[in-house]
Amino acid sequence: PNFEEIASRLAGHTNVVNVSFTEPYLKAVSKVPPGHSISWRQSAQQRETTYQRYPDLRSVGAAEMALLLDLEAVSEAHGIQLRVCCNQEYSGKFALAQCCGAELFSPYGDSILQKVAALKPGPSREQCRCIKTVDIGMDTTCPGGCFYCYATTSLDRAMKNFKEHDPKFSRLR
Repeated sequence: PNFEEIASRLAGHTNVVNVSFTEPYLKAVSKVPPGHSISWRQSAQQRETTYQRYPDLRSVGAAEMALLLDLEAVSEAHGIQLRVCCNQEYSGKFALAQCCGAELFSPYGDSILQKVAALKPGPSREQCRCIKTVDIGMDTTCPGGCFYCYATTSLDRAMKNFKEHDPKFSRLR
């Protein structure tokens, strides 16, 4: 129901939705509350550390494929293409995402588009197809509390950092 509402509101305002399964970063897996179970994408990048420490991690399977098919049907009904990010195992079944690629810059003209298209890829994770990007945020500043988040190590600290943030402050002064 949530995705249906989001897709209906975005209809006509976007053409693409990129989805991905949670990357099993060690600090994300370690924060999963007891009794909760989530599916983690297969990741050779994390196999040496996370899967050795947590051998019982549940991998993405048939239920998640059914979810992707449902999400695709909803998005298509609203004129939005569903793409999968960093999940090459779904290539051929779903379009592969490029969250930050040249097509995003096409509205800014050919000159910008050509410069962006010439940039080298800079994947942030295995199988990422994006150009190199730079994060502009800081870790442990989001008060969202998502236990699978790899960027927040302490919710208490994130809440404190969020409350202390001054949006009018600039280091460029």
